[in-house]
Amino acid sequence: MTDLEPQTIAGQLYEQLSHIAASKNINEFKIQAIKRDAKPLLRIAPAIYYNILGRCACVLRNFDEMKRCYDTASNLAPGDSGLWIDRSIGLSMWGFYSEAMDSIRAALRVAPGDPEVVRRAYVQSWQACRFQESIDFVERLKTLKVQYDLEDAKIMSRAAEIFESAAISDDDGMHLADLFGVFLRDKKIFNPSAYIAVVTNQECRDHVIYAFGAGRDNEKIENLNWDAAEYFAQLNVKYESDGIIAFRLVEDTTLRSVSKSES
Repeated sequence: MTDLEPQTIAGQLYEQLSHIAASKNINEFKIQAIKRDAKPLLRIAPAIYYNILGRCACVLRNFDEMKRCYDTASNLAPGDSGLWIDRSIGLSMWGFYSEAMDSIRAALRVAPGDPEVVRRAYVQSWQACRFQESIDFVERLKTLKVQYDLEDAKIMSRAAEIFESAAISDDDGMHLADLFGVFLRDKKIFNPSAYIAVVTNQECRDHVIYAFGAGRDNEKIENLNWDAAEYFAQLNVKYESDGIIAFRLVEDTTLRSVSKSES
């Protein structure tokens, strides 16, 4: 295995971790095996090694270890945009949206014209409810002639208009996303799948739905959504309670259809 390039080894291990993370029951023995397979990288590519350990900790739901490993990786190779992207993905998996955006900004400083960095920045920005910024990244993708989902871009544009008309800044939106992240971590919900939809309520008023794949059965998801509504009500979060944006948990397999069917 050490005859392979470090990036090749890392790609194989990340793929294995993705399959493990998607499982309902996390197999710690498989993760330990991945750590063993990554060990040769400690000598030849230590930053990549610690980045893999960070993703392992992320899958194991160990926040502190995840951040320690990511910090070590980024300190060892601050000029590696790929490591900053991996860090942002791991942080967003657990709802650390503002920190994930910080990582993306670091990647952009290193490689502002890299299509993959800009593509990830676009995704990360709308996951953090920074809709105006996501539209700016769409323009950069156009300039770079990078393909993107036109329908999704239209939705982000409409979401940005709704937020702007309600005087909600990108920083306000990211604060809401971070609050939702706290709720997700409290409920031990781990899944990177998210979807934004704009729907019209009975008063013919458009509002934003942030649908997040919870990977649970319908009954549990319904209870979790009640918990989420109560959580935001207790915090007296104006924008959520006013119906401008609503955070909803759905099953992964029906992410798009559920989020769009709330009209």
